[in-house]
Amino acid sequence: MINFNGTVIYATIICFGIALTTAIGSQGPEDIVGTLMFLFLAVAYFMPCFVAGSRLHRNRVAIAALNTLLGWTFLGWVLALVWSLTANTEQNAPQYFVPPQ
Repeated sequence: MINFNGTVIYATIICFGIALTTAIGSQGPEDIVGTLMFLFLAVAYFMPCFVAGSRLHRNRVAIAALNTLLGWTFLGWVLALVWSLTANTEQNAPQYFVPPQ
């Protein structure tokens, strides 16, 4: 199983930062507005991936694949979002303290 708890989020933030700094160095405020709009839409588009990753969903890779390949149909995006909100998450093993006898 691929484990990407924060890797995808960090990579996305770095890419958005590079795009924003490129737009700031461009010719006018229209480019900055367009870049900010693109960044907002990209974050909204990949929201099911972020939700599944942050909740440690067991099928987060499949959710990311569904969202990436069929998210543009809006039905695929809604399905990925609903799937990411289901209760199929990894549970941390409970840490019990057993006193020595």
